[in-house]
Amino acid sequence: MSPGADTPRFGLGWTQIKVSPPGPSQNLLETPAAAQRRKTRLSNCPALGDDLFNTSVSPPPLCLPGVMLPLKEKDKPIVQKLLSAGCCARCVLRFCCVSVQAAYRQPQQDTLEELRAFISDAEDSKSKDSTAAESTEGKDNDAALSEPPSKRVKLEPSGTDPPSEEAAAGPAAAGPAAAGPAAAGPPAAGPAAAGPAAAGPPAAGPPAAGPAAAGPAAAGPAAAGPPAAGPAAAGPAAAGPPAAGPAAAGPAAAGPGAGPGAGRPAAGPADADAAVKLEDGEPCVCVVCLGILQDLCGPTPAVKIAEKVKAEKYEFDTLVLSVSLPAQLCVREHSCWLHVKKEMREKSMAVDKDDIIQVKEAFKWVMQGLVAKELGGVAVVTRSPFEVGVGFTHPETDADCHFLASTCADCFKPTKNKQSVFTRMAVVKALEKISDAKFLKHYASPPAQPTSSCSPQDVQCLHASVFVAGRYNKFCRSLPQTPWVIDGERRMESSVEELIAAPLLSSFRADEFNFSSSGREDVDVRTLGNGRPFAMELLNPHRSRLSRVEMKQLQETINESSDKIRVRDLQIVSREAMSRMKEGEEEKTKTYTALVWTQKPIQSEDIAFIDHIKDLTLDQKTPLRVLHRRALAVRQRVVHSMNTRFLDSHHFYLGLKTQAGTYIKEFVHGDFGRTKPNLCVLLKTDTDILELDVESVDVDWPPSIQE
Repeated sequence: MSPGADTPRFGLGWTQIKVSPPGPSQNLLETPAAAQRRKTRLSNCPALGDDLFNTSVSPPPLCLPGVMLPLKEKDKPIVQKLLSAGCCARCVLRFCCVSVQAAYRQPQQDTLEELRAFISDAEDSKSKDSTAAESTEGKDNDAALSEPPSKRVKLEPSGTDPPSEEAAAGPAAAGPAAAGPAAAGPPAAGPAAAGPAAAGPPAAGPPAAGPAAAGPAAAGPAAAGPPAAGPAAAGPAAAGPPAAGPAAAGPAAAGPGAGPGAGRPAAGPADADAAVKLEDGEPCVCVVCLGILQDLCGPTPAVKIAEKVKAEKYEFDTLVLSVSLPAQLCVREHSCWLHVKKEMREKSMAVDKDDIIQVKEAFKWVMQGLVAKELGGVAVVTRSPFEVGVGFTHPETDADCHFLASTCADCFKPTKNKQSVFTRMAVVKALEKISDAKFLKHYASPPAQPTSSCSPQDVQCLHASVFVAGRYNKFCRSLPQTPWVIDGERRMESSVEELIAAPLLSSFRADEFNFSSSGREDVDVRTLGNGRPFAMELLNPHRSRLSRVEMKQLQETINESSDKIRVRDLQIVSREAMSRMKEGEEEKTKTYTALVWTQKPIQSEDIAFIDHIKDLTLDQKTPLRVLHRRALAVRQRVVHSMNTRFLDSHHFYLGLKTQAGTYIKEFVHGDFGRTKPNLCVLLKTDTDILELDVESVDVDWPPSIQE
């Protein structure tokens, strides 16, 4: 079959398949495995049915939709170079800056077959041109044989010799086939002539043991004898059984007896070895991604990831996949980039290293959809609150980064919390600084072939924090707001935050919590009125949504758990809303009621003037009782108004409305003169505070909820 319209054409994106009855001269560019996969895909098409492979009819050409790989002619040497270096198909796409996600999602082997066809298409064109030229030359030689010698030969100038009969006829005396019908005996053992083979029928004996002819193959049927034992010819291979020597450098003939590789051009010695390794041997581990995009990226790993996520029993409706890669992948990618950099420059390809698709991006393009499908079809969004983390290690190549510690020592500084100085960010920074020549002096390009793939680490699931806000009242004078621990010894049984957090952690199935509030009260201070605003950050909750009814039930559970506190307006809020609790920290006001003791006896008239004091400015040094945890400073605070209620000659109630952050106890007793002015100065007697209650915290947050 002549190379023409009947030859299947393999393109990237649309594969045009012309179905025709199989014949003895049919020539396919596909490997058997690729052909079987193609037939399986076609047989699943309901519109085509089983008649597609009925060879008794000749249906019109079918164009089957595939993945459009935006590769261009100038990409072919890059693809060839990367495949020969040991890169997997998906890494080849990355280096060619292919951003079509569907290209990465198709099976790795299918992509590899398409890339091979992409390369062989160019080599086929070259070989066809070469074959056509040789065929033209052969026809000229045949014409010379059929015509009688010209008498003009005698008129040639003395400096020019006429062509000899041997040169015109082509075959050598010791060649495998004679110009006429071959003798029945075996041919001579000498090497074949450099001219084309004779057009007559082949000899019945075995072919010569010498190397095959360098010219094109004979046009007649294949020789009946066994294949030659010598190396294959440098030209197109004979049409008979393949030689036992190494593959020919030219394209194989498409005559009868051609094997699966017939019609595919052979490469040079090094490329041929690489091609054999890629097609016939076991698939090698990718030198760049270390098997992550090759062996650990597909339906089977997705099922394993999904099973581990299901075991954690999270509630979610969206997800995002995060990937943690070994730092040495950066070194290997840089090495491979330098391997093809010169080729890209020669092809005038305006490609920078930053344009290469990252391994983690390609991994997510393939795996996110597969994992989401296994988890019931949840949506994949970029900013999902639920994150599935996948990590990989490769101890075999951990030492790949070590040379950077000596060449770029300033990039690798040990820190207290880091287990290794060779972090991904440090390696990237070092690769940006090191010159190409210096890099190639210490590291091979392309990188060495690994013997094993990366090892996946445990899947880590993490849900974004959930924030719950509300207001609390404290009715006990022996309950701290937060756990009271001094020198490792707990002083109180419980605390406000613990009483609130326990039911919240149980309902949301969170790992931990962070508690914050609008100010704080001392352990012996009650919080009355509408309560103090608070917010609870629940870390890694396995459940993130509760209905209003469930939140109300949760509030009742907290209130019933203890008579020391009470919670109201419990609700889920956003992270942004949390900031409102701290907004205007210095401007908001608080209202207090204090029970005051006086050293000297007083009458109601002695304290009446206090009711008329407005906006009294205080200078307060950091109180002695909190000096161990707060910096020494003088803070100005304002007492906006005060009122008194006489009890007896030594006691009265003092009501205050003050700026937030005012130390009430220090204002009453003076703190040894560290707060000026103070109540001792105003009443001209020593005073002390016996009880203190917070009546209100004037913050309009969180929104009140009707009971």
